[in-house]
Amino acid sequence: MGKARSSNLGGGVGVFLVVCCLGVVAEGKYGGGSGTPEDPYQIRDANHMQAIGADSNDWDKHFKLMADVDLSGFTGEEFNIIGTATYYWYDPFEGPVYIFRPFTGTFRGSGYKIVNFSFTATGFWDYSIGLFGVVDGNDAEVSDLALINPSIRGEGTGTRFGPLVGSLERGTVSRCYVDGGRVSAGYDVGGLVGANEGMITGCHSSCSVAGHARLGGLVGRNYGIVSRSFASGSIDATGYWAGGLVGASYAGSILNSYSTSDVNGVNWRGGFVAENRGSISNCYATGNVPPATGTMIGGFAGYNGITGTISSCFWDVDASGMSTSRSGEGKTTAEMKQRPTFTDWDFINVWDIGENQTYPYLRTVPAGDINKDHVVNFLDLCIVAEQWMKEE
Repeated sequence: MGKARSSNLGGGVGVFLVVCCLGVVAEGKYGGGSGTPEDPYQIRDANHMQAIGADSNDWDKHFKLMADVDLSGFTGEEFNIIGTATYYWYDPFEGPVYIFRPFTGTFRGSGYKIVNFSFTATGFWDYSIGLFGVVDGNDAEVSDLALINPSIRGEGTGTRFGPLVGSLERGTVSRCYVDGGRVSAGYDVGGLVGANEGMITGCHSSCSVAGHARLGGLVGRNYGIVSRSFASGSIDATGYWAGGLVGASYAGSILNSYSTSDVNGVNWRGGFVAENRGSISNCYATGNVPPATGTMIGGFAGYNGITGTISSCFWDVDASGMSTSRSGEGKTTAEMKQRPTFTDWDFINVWDIGENQTYPYLRTVPAGDINKDHVVNFLDLCIVAEQWMKEE
């Protein structure tokens, strides 16, 4: 009997140890998960966010925010930027040379907020600074994330600074926004992204932007695609290329977007874009553009290059204080609040307007998306049919 009891006890201990070990494995790194698309790492607090930046081996993994996170505990240069561009040396012919270690994975904010993110870059050649420094990869994405009251500052000639992403080389930033806060640096400074060569869609920022050149309420310098986005902060440039939404757009396209940002600076300023060499369509600007002394200043665009096209775009001549622009059509405030002004715009799936009351605003979902899953399909038709039958 005693031997049998000893055997059963040993088996029970073995089972207990297996269960405990399985429990440890299931918990995983960070707040749980395994880092795959189907089972992303779970981020629940400030220490988890700090840990991502500390381990570049995880920068190709997948993450999901599970709660609001307060990063006020990290000041100066304490926060570990996720995806980096490190200064290597200065080439007398090419200028500063950097070693890039980008974030190539995905980060799903799930509608949660990161508050009080701050970073002060003290190096002279600091490059690509933001919550995510460098994002690069066809499948890389930061989505559904809000930054509240960020404070990003470069004390040298810092380039490519943005509260969310410093440099979006490839990949997507979707449905993200910045509420308040301030970002300041030397060049390529944006209220959301410093420099964009990827895709930004469904985003907005009310962040204040300051610096020397190529400053934008959403993006400082653009080579990619910006769509269904807007900016409403303020732009203060000590130099040139200051735009309400984008500082300078050298390629790519900007569509279905707008700016209400006030723009201050010296030369090359525009209520929407300072310089354009790409394609801009179905956009507008209403911000004030003080007509101080300087060149290339316009209510919508400061300059539109020979390769640039601006079509079906407008600016408010009353609100901007500007009666001229290198392109776009100037309209009164009253005209800007009337749907017939925007004859080629999609007011079913993209835009809406309160006639004689509001400027055009972006729909969060298409008009036919009854269940608001961001897709118009047979399920929406079924909902309409079911409701119609109930009313019979």
